[in-house]
Amino acid sequence: VFSVFGSLLLFVSILAHELAHSLLSVKNGIPVRSITLFIFGGVSQLIKDAGRPKTEILIAIVGPLTSIAVAAIFHGVYLLLLHLDANLLLATIMQWLAYINALMAMFNLIPGFPLDGGGILPEATELPPSQCPEWASLSEDDHRELDFRRALYAAQIERMDQNIGRL
Repeated sequence: VFSVFGSLLLFVSILAHELAHSLLSVKNGIPVRSITLFIFGGVSQLIKDAGRPKTEILIAIVGPLTSIAVAAIFHGVYLLLLHLDANLLLATIMQWLAYINALMAMFNLIPGFPLDGGGILPEATELPPSQCPEWASLSEDDHRELDFRRALYAAQIERMDQNIGRL
């Protein structure tokens, strides 16, 4: 029962990610032909390109941002379940879904097609400097800080894997 519940919530997470792309596309006057969902991902097929780099970037990045929001919700539910001394397996499923959604957001930002990052990077290079994202001008120290945070996140995922192995 728990595995089916967790799988359904993962599927809903992927659907939310793809719906975010589609809703923002429609809001910007770009019709959506279809949304195809796979076991670990999905594709929103748009009728046409946005035509403006800034709009393309927004449409591409809204999916990972939605995945981060969904991860935060699942993490909040996980913490609530721990606080209420609820079923440990249910709490672990919520923790797992939080990590999976955070990983999905990060993975989707890799600059290669068909990932969302594949739509962000080429469009970002078309922007004039005044419209470039802030991260494009980070100092070397800022990049080291980001690398440190990624390493901490990887250690947290490793710890979660160990906890799941104990169940």
